[in-house]
Amino acid sequence: MDFFNGHYYKGMKVLLCLIGRWPYQTRKQRVILVYNHYDNYSSKQEVVIETISPLLVDFTCLVKYITTSLKMDTIFGLLEHIKEDWKIYSGEEKKILEYYANLGKIFSIGYVAAVYMVTILFMTEPIVEQTYFKIFKNITIPKRFSIPTYWETPDVEKNFYYLISFQTVNTNFIISITCASDAMFVILLQHVTGLFSITGYLLENIPIEDLKIQNGSKKVKDIAYEHYVYCMKSHKRALEFAENLESIYVWCFGMVIAINMCVMSITAMQIVKTSGSYFTMLVQMRNV
Repeated sequence: MDFFNGHYYKGMKVLLCLIGRWPYQTRKQRVILVYNHYDNYSSKQEVVIETISPLLVDFTCLVKYITTSLKMDTIFGLLEHIKEDWKIYSGEEKKILEYYANLGKIFSIGYVAAVYMVTILFMTEPIVEQTYFKIFKNITIPKRFSIPTYWETPDVEKNFYYLISFQTVNTNFIISITCASDAMFVILLQHVTGLFSITGYLLENIPIEDLKIQNGSKKVKDIAYEHYVYCMKSHKRALEFAENLESIYVWCFGMVIAINMCVMSITAMQIVKTSGSYFTMLVQMRNV
C-alpha cells in the first residue's frame, strides 16, 4: 500500500495528481495528463466558452494583485499622507475628514459583503438546485459545478459536496484579492474627496482682517492673505494625493475595463446560446 494513500495525505496526493504536479508521477504521466485534458476539452466549444469567463475573472484578480505589489511604495506614501492629514487639520476640517472616512468605511464594508454574498450564492447554486428538486419534485438531477470543473476521478458523484466546498473556498480566496484592492481604492478615494471638500470649506469661510490698536497706532494683520495661503497649501496636498492615487490605478483599471468588456461579450453569447435550453427546462419543470 502506498504510504501517501493513508487518510492523512491522500487528499493532497489526489489534488496534486489532478493537476499533474505529484512528484512521484513520471514525466510521461504528467505530459499525458495535460495532453488528455487538452484533447478532451479543446474541441468542445461549449466547455471552452464556459471556462473563459472564470479565467478572465482570475486574470483580473491577478492584475490587481500585481498592481498592489508593484505600487507598494506609493500606497505606503498615501497611508502616511492620511496620518499626517489627521494631525494637521482640526475643528470643522477634521469633522469633514471624519465624515468622508466614515463614508469610505460604509461603502467598502457594503461592497465587500455584497461581493462575498453574491459569490457564495453563485457557488452554492447547484446545491440549492439539488435540494429543490429532491424535496419538492422528488427528482434526482445530475450534479454539476457552478464553475465548469472536470475532475480526473471516478468518485465525483460520491465526493461532490467535498469538491464543491473546496471550489467555493478557493473562489472566495481569489475574490478576496479583488475585495482588498477595491476596498482600499474606495477608502483612499473618499479621503481625497474629503481633502478637496476641506479646501472648499476654507474658501467659503474666509476670515475678516484683524484690526488691533497698540500704543495708539493701528496694526492690521492680513488674516485673509494667510488664509488664502493655507487654502493653496491644502489644495496642493489634495492634488498630490489625487495624482498618486491615479498613478496606482490608471493602468490597472484600463486593463480591468478591457477584461470586463470581453467577459460581457462572452456572457451575452452564452445567454443567447442557452436561452432556448432554459426555456425548454422551464416547460419541463412546469409539466412535472
